[in-house]
Amino acid sequence: LKVHLRTHSGERPHQCEYQDCGKTFGDSSSLARHRRIHTGKRPYKCTFDGCNKYFARKIIMTKH
Repeated sequence: LKVHLRTHSGERPHQCEYQDCGKTFGDSSSLARHRRIHTGKRPYKCTFDGCNKYFARKIIMTKH
C-alpha cells in the first residue's frame, strides 16, 4: 500500500546513482529495470527456435 500511495503523492525516493542521470522512481523494482539502460544487461532470451535475441524487459521480448 505504501508503494501504491506514492503514485498519488508523487514521492520518488529511489534515485539512479549513475553520473548525470538523476532519474527518480517510486519503487525499487522500477529503478532496477531502469539500471539496465546503463548496464546494457538483457536477461530475457527469446525462446523461439533459431532466435538468439535478448531483451532488457520481459514485455518487449513477449511482444517480439
